Amino acid sequence: YYAVDFLTQNFAVAAGQVIRRLDFSWRGTRANSTAASARAFHIIFYITLFHWMMITIMWLALQLLTSKDYDPWVEQPTGLLSAVSMVFQFFKFLYFVINVVLLTRLRRSVRAQYAIPGDDGLEDFCCSFWCPCLVAGQLLRHTTDYDRVPARLCTQNGLSNAAPMIV
Repeated sequence: YYAVDFLTQNFAVAAGQVIRRLDFSWRGTRANSTAASARAFHIIFYITLFHWMMITIMWLALQLLTSKDYDPWVEQPTGLLSAVSMVFQFFKFLYFVINVVLLTRLRRSVRAQYAIPGDDGLEDFCCSFWCPCLVAGQLLRHTTDYDRVPARLCTQNGLSNAAPMIV
């Protein structure tokens, strides 16, 4: 379960790298300026970092509030435990919605930029909703040739500084 949360954080950062490669804004559309494009990766990274911190804090709070005998399948949470659980689920849901919207808009923008055929956006939404990791991988593969340009960890665009710009 927590591995899935970790993966969702990774595909958000991957989407940020694609956005930086294509000079898009953090919303997944064409940026108004180079400065807006340069800030895009940082905005997505900080949203992801904030999400990770809040989920970790909420998870720790849930661990402290539950006793060893607590069985969530049998007992309903009450009081503070219920409130923390609801906030925990709210942050997870909000982050998921942000990522689905971002990936849908980014996928639609990439298809428009490269004249890739597709439907009116329903396909972009469904793929982003049901398979966000695959959409992020598709966007990463489509925006560079990894046989010629190796991927780099901890960079804004996922490539080396010497990587050629995308046409």
